[in-house]
Amino acid sequence: MPLIYSNQPYPDTKAGVWRIEEPPEFFLKHLIFSNWERQFYNGLKHPERQMSWLSSRYLLKLLLDTREYVELLFDTNGKPFLGSGSHRISLSHTHKYAAAIISESEEVGVDVEDAGRDIGHLSRKFLSDAERRFLGEQPPNEELLLYWGAKEVIYKMYGRRKLDFRQDMFIRPFQVADKGVMAGVLLKNGNMTSYSLPYLRGDGFSLVTGIGTDSKPIS
Repeated sequence: MPLIYSNQPYPDTKAGVWRIEEPPEFFLKHLIFSNWERQFYNGLKHPERQMSWLSSRYLLKLLLDTREYVELLFDTNGKPFLGSGSHRISLSHTHKYAAAIISESEEVGVDVEDAGRDIGHLSRKFLSDAERRFLGEQPPNEELLLYWGAKEVIYKMYGRRKLDFRQDMFIRPFQVADKGVMAGVLLKNGNMTSYSLPYLRGDGFSLVTGIGTDSKPIS
C-alpha cells in the first residue's frame, strides 16, 4: 500500500499522504457509497478525477481507522465535514497524491502538491508585494509550492469564500528546509488570525498542514 506518509502532528490529530498507483477497483472494494455518492462517482468521466475522488476517501477511512460507512458531506462553501461529527477534516489531492488530516477537536487544513508542478507563472496571483520582495524575482519552484500550499490551508481553515490570496493572507519569511513550520496571517473583517503551518518536502510532493487559530482584533 502506498501510504507514503503518516503522522500525528498535534494531539488527537492524524495526517497522511497516499501515492495513487492502484486501479479504481482497489478503492471501490474498500469503500461504501450512499446513492448520491454512487451517482456522483458514475458522473465523473475523467479518470484522474475518479482516482482523486476515490483515493482521498480511502485515505480518510484509514486515518479514521474504520471499515464502516463514512458519511462525507460538504457545506454551502464546499468545506467537507463528517455526518457523524466525530472529527474535523480536510482533504487535498493532486495528480499523483491524496492527502487528509483529521482532528477530534480542532479546525484543520491540508494541501498536497506534486513537486513537479510548475506554478511560477501563477505567483503574481497569490504572492503579496512583500512576499515577492522577500523571495526575489525568480524564487525556486519548491518555495512557491510551499507558499501556495500554506495559503490553500488557510483558505480551507477559514472555510468561507471571497478570500484574496494576495491581499488577505500573508506568510512570514522563513528559510526552506526539508521540514519546518511556516507562520501565516489572515487579515479579514477587522480581525488578524495567526496560523502555525507545519510543512514537509517529501519524495515527489510537498505537504502543508494547519490546526487551530489564534484570532484577535486588528489594532
